Amino acid sequence: MKNTKESRLNRAIFQYVMECLSEGDLDGLRSLGFDRRDIDKISGVNASDLHRLHGLQFHVVAVQLDHDRFRCFLEHIDRIHEEMRAIEYLVKNDAPAPILRGLYGLGWKECRVYRALHCTESHIGRPREAAPEEAWKVLGAYRSLGKETTDRMTAADWKTLHERTGVPLRLIWQIVSDSARSASNSSRPCSDAQHSALAQ
Repeated sequence: MKNTKESRLNRAIFQYVMECLSEGDLDGLRSLGFDRRDIDKISGVNASDLHRLHGLQFHVVAVQLDHDRFRCFLEHIDRIHEEMRAIEYLVKNDAPAPILRGLYGLGWKECRVYRALHCTESHIGRPREAAPEEAWKVLGAYRSLGKETTDRMTAADWKTLHERTGVPLRLIWQIVSDSARSASNSSRPCSDAQHSALAQ
């Protein structure tokens, strides 16, 4: 017999029904429209009977789409695709591991997998020193984003800095991180020892 899409749907439904029966999940069965008499009847169906559903040209249940949940599902898929595109952009442009870890929680092994997937190599070690004009350009673009710390940066923010300045992402990360550390140190109150050293 021909294996039809209707028979495949029926088998999937009955497989669900069999699992509900096995777990004693009567509420799950009732949600499909099964009443007590149907449940008693279906209890006599076994796995081998499912193969006899081949060739059926009709559904045994009325399938109806839950539009709200389906749209939530599609929105979730869109977010996943957006995240994957962002990771691809960052990886292809040699974003350092701290960016990928901060944004997506990727570890070193996962970063290597993504780099291998997109046929890119990561440069090991600290990047070269930035030229003064590069640092000026990056810091100006960074301040225009209005982000207080790098922790608040999104993938879109890093992409914006990269596209506005033309500076490599690894170097952008170094410039912004060094600037943030310098700002943090300068805002920290001096200790008694530091005051004494300054007074001498």
